[in-house]
Amino acid sequence: MELKKYLLTEFGIDTLLVLESTAELLSLSPADFVEQFIVKNIQPAVVIEGESFNFGYGRGGGVHTLKKLGAEKGFEVVEIEAKEVKLSTGQIAKISSTLIRNMLESGRVADAAVAIGRPYRLIGQVIPGHGKGKQLGFPTANLEPTQQIIPAEGVYAGFVEIGKTAEDVCSAKEKIPAALSIGRAETFSPDHPLSVEAHILKDNIS
Repeated sequence: MELKKYLLTEFGIDTLLVLESTAELLSLSPADFVEQFIVKNIQPAVVIEGESFNFGYGRGGGVHTLKKLGAEKGFEVVEIEAKEVKLSTGQIAKISSTLIRNMLESGRVADAAVAIGRPYRLIGQVIPGHGKGKQLGFPTANLEPTQQIIPAEGVYAGFVEIGKTAEDVCSAKEKIPAALSIGRAETFSPDHPLSVEAHILKDNIS
């Protein structure tokens, strides 16, 4: 969420409203959601959504539902078509959150970066590890478990950005080259949990 807030701020938004995902919220029909949250709280002149947008209980409403409700409630709905990108396979695909999630989970981080428009980033607190990497001559920084999508297990080339807070990390200017390992270290323990570790490829870090 901190990364999303930072990126939206970079685009110059004035206000960001984040709704807590509760059972009550998820049980609202599309019409009730529009009335209770969009009309009463925001009172917009225009609402912009993508063509695959769904909302309301059971994802029962789509962009066409929103257009109909907007006409009734006095706001315009502008539908944005999904952008198409060319992937490393030569395939032309429409960008969607499902496409990006599938590419990350299958380890296609370069294609995911093309779809997102920037490299994918994992943000989290550095936590103590077992010191195995240091013993082998490759010390690593271990990232705490995160609710973000974790790419498929493997070793990736990337960068590390350091800060005291998530906001500091998002706005960090220095990008430090690193080798990123995502895996379960089954060599040391067959039931080792999934870990995300970065071996920083720089001796002196300011």
